[in-house]
Amino acid sequence: MPVDGFTIGEVLNQLKEEFEDITISKIRFLESEGLIYPDRTESGYRKFTEDDVDRLGSSSPHSATTTCR
Repeated sequence: MPVDGFTIGEVLNQLKEEFEDITISKIRFLESEGLIYPDRTESGYRKFTEDDVDRLGSSSPHSATTTCR
């Protein structure tokens, strides 16, 4: 059964304009901290939802991406 969603690379590309210093490692860190919960494919690849991307891209001062700066 396929899992729909964005790959980690697609998420990175979506966030690069707003957060120039975002990296795949930072996205993985935020996952390990429990701030986002991507699904996994049968092969273990992360699949992020629109909610995950929104959570990462939140422009509030306490957004997930500012936690990594």
